[in-house]
Amino acid sequence: LFLRTCLQNESQFDLSKNEIIKGWEGPLRENIDFIFPGFLGFEIKCTSKNNPFEVTINNEYQLDNSNLDELYLLVYQVKQHKNNDYPSLLDLIDEIKSLLSNDINELNEFDELLWEAGYLEEHNENYEEISFEIISRTFYEVSDTFPKITKNDINNEISKVEYQIDIQNQIKHDLRFNV
Repeated sequence: LFLRTCLQNESQFDLSKNEIIKGWEGPLRENIDFIFPGFLGFEIKCTSKNNPFEVTINNEYQLDNSNLDELYLLVYQVKQHKNNDYPSLLDLIDEIKSLLSNDINELNEFDELLWEAGYLEEHNENYEEISFEIISRTFYEVSDTFPKITKNDINNEISKVEYQIDIQNQIKHDLRFNV
């Protein structure tokens, strides 16, 4: 979802499509999903829970903003449907491929990232079965006071920390896109 938003609004980010694709680091098992030039990072979470304020953080590096000028947590709340009233994952992939269709290198890089993320075209019928309605999309700036655990907060002998945060009382950041 966020990749599509970035590609549709590349001028608002002052980034090229190539920089946007290269910035998608989540499929490469990096700790933060998107890191763009200028030390700008986005960690993306998607939930179908009724409570979009309860967010699971998968390790002590996901919200570590120490090497970034800015880091944002973006939380999508979605509702799954077993019909085609809303876009499916396959629809989203096709839309992104259409946005990249003018550059074969960007398209190939996107396909490689999809493969790294575990997407296989031979399973397309499975991706069409469920569609997603976006209920909300909320940005939070991960500042020094944002609730998080980073490597600097814990003993060196502790690793692979997974935890939940309640972001209900956090200030929502106003990042707007034309979507």
